[in-house]
Amino acid sequence: MEKAFREKYPDAECVTVDSDPRWDATHVESTQEWDEKQYPRGYFDVFWARPPCTEYSSAKTTGVRKLVAADACVKRTLNLLSWFRPRHWFIENPRGHAPCGLQNRAVMSQMPPPLECCYCHYGTGYKKPTNIWTSSPPARPLRCCTTQDPCYAMRRYGQHLWSSQQGTSRGFSKKGSGTGAAVYPIPAQLMYELFEGLLF
Repeated sequence: MEKAFREKYPDAECVTVDSDPRWDATHVESTQEWDEKQYPRGYFDVFWARPPCTEYSSAKTTGVRKLVAADACVKRTLNLLSWFRPRHWFIENPRGHAPCGLQNRAVMSQMPPPLECCYCHYGTGYKKPTNIWTSSPPARPLRCCTTQDPCYAMRRYGQHLWSSQQGTSRGFSKKGSGTGAAVYPIPAQLMYELFEGLLF
């Protein structure tokens, strides 16, 4: 996300928070631990959040879903949004099945309906249906992979090239995408489309 934003706005200051050191964040810690008040209210023009998706994801097929803890992380995200009051904000999360998908959770009940899209329309070989809540929807509707609007792989091969899960998808010959890190990046094409009309 940061790379795509810098390409669009090369003079922008980007501040990132991530507990995983692999992503070289400005603040290597969880948002639960992070002290947001080191930045004044109104400091950021754009706020992008990706709450952990594990418990909401339809890809989670084993174990008990820790939805209360996951909702607490999302509530923290909303508190950060309330504190910073950015001009433009985005909250991204894979689209899960009811009642476990984030779009079905009470913690998001006061938010506007999310935009829906599929990563495969933006350059990936896997579908990954995704929700994006935002204050600044793009001029063109985001694209979902459907029978009426199939992605390139579906048009050419009749299936996606691989799944966004770690292992082989049940009932399908296509391979998984490996670890979660392999599907962590947001497609650059999607980023460019979302950032195209932002005004400052």
